[in-house]
Amino acid sequence: GPHFIAGGDYNAKHIQWGSRITNPRGRALLSSIQHNRYETITGGAPTYWPTAASKLPDLIDFFICKGINHLYKTTNNTTDLSSDHSPITLSLHSQPTMITPKPSLIAGLNDWDLFRTNVTRNLNRKLPLKTDLDVENAVEYFNTAIQSAAWQSS
Repeated sequence: GPHFIAGGDYNAKHIQWGSRITNPRGRALLSSIQHNRYETITGGAPTYWPTAASKLPDLIDFFICKGINHLYKTTNNTTDLSSDHSPITLSLHSQPTMITPKPSLIAGLNDWDLFRTNVTRNLNRKLPLKTDLDVENAVEYFNTAIQSAAWQSS
C-alpha cells in the first residue's frame, strides 16, 4: 500500500542511515530503498553494542517507511542494554511535532560517489603548511571543499 512502517535489526550497514561503514547488505538495502522511494528513520546513534573487543558499536536497527509525514513522527534511542542491541522507538503523533532539525550539509539522500569525485577534483593536496596562517588557510580551504562537494551531491 501507499503507507507502511517496518522496523527491526536489519544487520545492514550503510553510512546513508548513520552506520560507521557500508557492507554488501547495506548497499543492497539502500538500492531497494531508493528504487521504491522509501525512507529510513533512525535515532541517530548506535544500536548494536558488541561484546567482542575487536568489534565497534554501530547503527543497524532502524525503521523503513513510506508515506508517513516526518512532522508526525519522532524517534528515541533507549539505553536499556538488556542485550547487545539498544531499542529504538518510533512514535506517531496526531498533531505535527515541531522539532528543530539538526544542521546538516546534505538534504535527503546523498550521491556519495559524486561527493567523492567532487572532493577529489577540488581538493588541493599541495598547500603549504609551514606557518600558523598556512594551516588556518588550509583548514578553511578544506572546509569549503567538503561543503561544496556535499551541496553539489545532495
